[in-house]
Amino acid sequence: MGWVKTIETQAGVLGIWELNDSPEELQAVFHFTDAENEAFGKMKFEKRKKEFLAVRLLTEQLIHTKPEIVYDKVGCPRLKKSQLNISISHSNELVTVLLSDKKIGIDVENTLRSVEKVARRFLSEDELKYVNKQENTRAAMVFCWSVKEAVFKCSGLQNILFNRDIIIHPERNNDEMFYAELIKGRNKRLYKCGSFLFKNNVIVYCVEEESKISTE
Repeated sequence: MGWVKTIETQAGVLGIWELNDSPEELQAVFHFTDAENEAFGKMKFEKRKKEFLAVRLLTEQLIHTKPEIVYDKVGCPRLKKSQLNISISHSNELVTVLLSDKKIGIDVENTLRSVEKVARRFLSEDELKYVNKQENTRAAMVFCWSVKEAVFKCSGLQNILFNRDIIIHPERNNDEMFYAELIKGRNKRLYKCGSFLFKNNVIVYCVEEESKISTE
């Protein structure tokens, strides 16, 4: 099966699942509830079916019991009958799940993904300068996109402009962690982030911090 590993991070417990099984192989080991069977029956695409099953199988590996994942009105996942927060992400190759009693977010992206044409939609001028100084510009852009996706998921807010409202501070690191901020109206939030590479994918996770740093 595709389950790869569990990692203890500063944000929470992180699980990785490789999407190398067919939906039929995953179905053979999955125990459907009535609600899950109904939702699964409406899915048309193989990739979506694999993600649906892998997310739940991976979460079961992490919490050692069958999870019941539901979504709130803005599309954020929740674990019913649990105090743990959950964040979910998937690329073409991987599914990732992050669990914590803190406010968290996770994102996974293939580093070969082409985002150059839309870079100005999610990067500030300072972030563009940072990206252009890196040896692998495309991978740096994908990294920044992944950071902002993780922060966006963690925030639970809507109508966020990635190039203006989320600011990355990759140079301000502590124990291989770095910071990002979200500033939207009266909302000013600080996030401590971590990242690593796994089989041509960058995985970024974040946790909301109560303390503040200067952006000057």
